[in-house]
Amino acid sequence: MKKGLFLGIGLFLITLLLSPSAYAEIKISDSFSLYGDGRGRFELDDRKTTSATQERDRFRYRLRVGFKYAANEYVELGARLGTGDTLDANSPHVVFGSDRNNDKHSNSSAPYALTPDWFTINKAYIKGKYAGGFAWIGKESMPFWKQNEYFWDDDINPEGIAAGYTVKNLGPLSITLHGGYFMLDEGGWFTSGKGDPDDDMTTYQIVASGGFSPADFTLAYGVLNTTDGASARSQGATTTTNNSYTDSSIEVKIKAIPGVGLNVGYDYYNSDAKTKSSGSVITVGASYGNLFAKFYSIDIDTNAVTAFAQDDWANYYNDMSGYEINLGYKFTKNINADIKRFAASKKSNTSIYENRTQINLNVSF
Repeated sequence: MKKGLFLGIGLFLITLLLSPSAYAEIKISDSFSLYGDGRGRFELDDRKTTSATQERDRFRYRLRVGFKYAANEYVELGARLGTGDTLDANSPHVVFGSDRNNDKHSNSSAPYALTPDWFTINKAYIKGKYAGGFAWIGKESMPFWKQNEYFWDDDINPEGIAAGYTVKNLGPLSITLHGGYFMLDEGGWFTSGKGDPDDDMTTYQIVASGGFSPADFTLAYGVLNTTDGASARSQGATTTTNNSYTDSSIEVKIKAIPGVGLNVGYDYYNSDAKTKSSGSVITVGASYGNLFAKFYSIDIDTNAVTAFAQDDWANYYNDMSGYEINLGYKFTKNINADIKRFAASKKSNTSIYENRTQINLNVSF
């Protein structure tokens, strides 16, 4: 089976290499457009737990379709649907043959195979834009600049209100300040004097970007305060702690070599937890023509990042030390493929490790 699998992937990639480099875009009118993306993925996992050494391989897919409508030059309405397990806030990916892809979850005796998969709303917002500012209400992308998903998962779009403003032409700099107030769990009615049962989150960040030949840079400092602590992994999880998380980032893009894009970055994470509260990610990336590569060195303590961090690691998103390698090729503007390798061990018990290899094919419009 494995030989046939890799042969099929190879033939498919060769076909894409021979495809024309046209970019498809669906623009219905000047005020209304459609967009979306699809991903096919194959994963190979291996791990060592306290009791066993295990291996797994599986297929997964993701499909997202959305629209944007400009009511006028200042107001935009948008929404997006996406696949995914409704019990997990982090992942829109569907596992082939899984019993968690629909409403027949594992506590049901109904058959799971080939039943319809979930399609959920992962964006729905009204956004106002004026000059260098914006504000939105609804469910939209997190207003927080970042270099990776080790602080916040790109697949999670918070629900609430957000605003931001950018000041340009400050010499070689531009400054952006943005933030938001978001609901994590609406507790409903409560008795006056007995406390608000809602779980919420506030964020703010200042970002400075500019350039001095032969390099561009971005500096960012942001804070996320939440009533959901590090043990709250996904929707429906029990609130346990109130924590403040900080992400300090620096990224430099170097243009010293003609035709070669180089970038280096550093992120420092910290929370107000009493123990195991810091972490860091070092990033090194390069691109040449249609080829791109990135390397991440990761060292993250148990309480250093939010409960809503990346989900590409097999079973944990913190308390780990290791690396990620990403190699990819852009066939056209809207078609690319990449191979990712994750390898890490738990900091609290280095005999426990988890490794993952992903092969991804991505198409967007």
